[in-house]
Amino acid sequence: MAIPARRMSTLPLPAAISAIQIVQTAAKPSVTVNELTDLCQKDPALGARVLAYVNSTGFGLNRRVTGVQHAVALLGIRGTRNLALAMCVADMAPKSPAGDCLLTVCFRRGVTAKLLAEKLGRGNIDDYFALGILLDVGLLVKARNDAEACAEVARSPARTRITLERAAGQEDHAKLGARLARSWQLGEEIANAIEQHHDRVAPSSQLGAAAWLTETMAAVFESGEASKSRSQAIEAAVSIKVPANTVDEILRGAPQSLSSAARHFGRDLGPQVSIDVLLRDTNEALIDLNRNYADVVSKLEALLKEKEQLAAALKHADERLSTLALTDELTGLPNHRAFREALIRDLARADRASTAVALIVLEVDLFAQLRETHGHSAGDSVLYAIAEVVQRAVRTSDVPARVGGEQFALILPNTNVQGAMVVAERARALLAAYTFTGSHGVFQVTASLGIAMTSGPGCRGREDALIAAADSGLEMAKQAGRNRFMVGSL
Repeated sequence: MAIPARRMSTLPLPAAISAIQIVQTAAKPSVTVNELTDLCQKDPALGARVLAYVNSTGFGLNRRVTGVQHAVALLGIRGTRNLALAMCVADMAPKSPAGDCLLTVCFRRGVTAKLLAEKLGRGNIDDYFALGILLDVGLLVKARNDAEACAEVARSPARTRITLERAAGQEDHAKLGARLARSWQLGEEIANAIEQHHDRVAPSSQLGAAAWLTETMAAVFESGEASKSRSQAIEAAVSIKVPANTVDEILRGAPQSLSSAARHFGRDLGPQVSIDVLLRDTNEALIDLNRNYADVVSKLEALLKEKEQLAAALKHADERLSTLALTDELTGLPNHRAFREALIRDLARADRASTAVALIVLEVDLFAQLRETHGHSAGDSVLYAIAEVVQRAVRTSDVPARVGGEQFALILPNTNVQGAMVVAERARALLAAYTFTGSHGVFQVTASLGIAMTSGPGCRGREDALIAAADSGLEMAKQAGRNRFMVGSL
């Protein structure tokens, strides 16, 4: 049975969704502590984690806090946002050896950045922890499809990871992490710091330089040549006027800090090797093996460079053809053809992995009358605004598309009906808040949405049935009065 939009506030939200809501709400210029408190209190599990963090020994209070409102007030807006970011990252890592490996590299950078901020006397040291854990979050995003393959990348020397990803034809984790930061509205400075943390020279911004040095120091534990990597970290520190002895102090403190930080978020990542043991026990066989591996990567980099040079001659034409073939010219979203291809792909993945795929179709209410009243240009402005809305409403792994006229679609992999309803209500509310100006003055618009969901095994090839079910939900929403969503049955 379809659930009216007005009942959405009574539905429980998954912890990760609640944490993301806090991150996005905290980005608003006018946000208050009370707004963040309300979001925490709506999700008992999230509220419990906030209380646990404030009452942990690492927070340093000399009394116990029992209320979520008091805990959020102590954390403040930025502190609550940073805690929610860490929760998002921890929840993204599967509870498996591969997930632990990926989470370790993320938290290693988080504690390293925090220790660096402490040593340099920077304010808001938790901002640096949040930045650090996001440096390799792109690996966690890709792990949703293949955690073992991403863990293999994480087990390779840190300086080779970008090369390995590009050689596999993948978007590198630095760019993917930056896109995720932008979708969470964390600001360009943080997004740029994430994107540039593997650069050969330090970025000019304070956060960018801190992220770059954090990566260099964290790589000491992940290189196979600890002594050489330590020397490189010291050289990097000196190049941005950080004292050399600061590097050794941070490397000594990072393993214990990593274990403690992980426990705050309910994950046991096991004992971490100290830098002294790592330096002492690195044997010649491992060094030789790593040198051979580095030679292979060096040759691979040369081949990649040659490949990139050959591809450059065709790049302009290919980009133009690709844009015409798969992108909607007005909104920049994937078009109907790209949407069909993505839906076929995600249904095949769900069939193999026995997971769910949800589909939302969105249609502007009374669009023909709107254009007749306010003009063609105003109609285009509405469509462009909807493109922004659907991109803000979804995750990086989701696919928003314009499938024709005033109709849009959102493919949500690994999402059940309740999760799709959360996204639908978010998109509906975001659009309803927009104000437009047309030939007859200021106006607002609404949209009706239809939802459908299927799951594997057995969902491969059911794209037409899924679309029909979502369209059925859309028709029910329009018949029920518009400006709402309904769930169609498959």
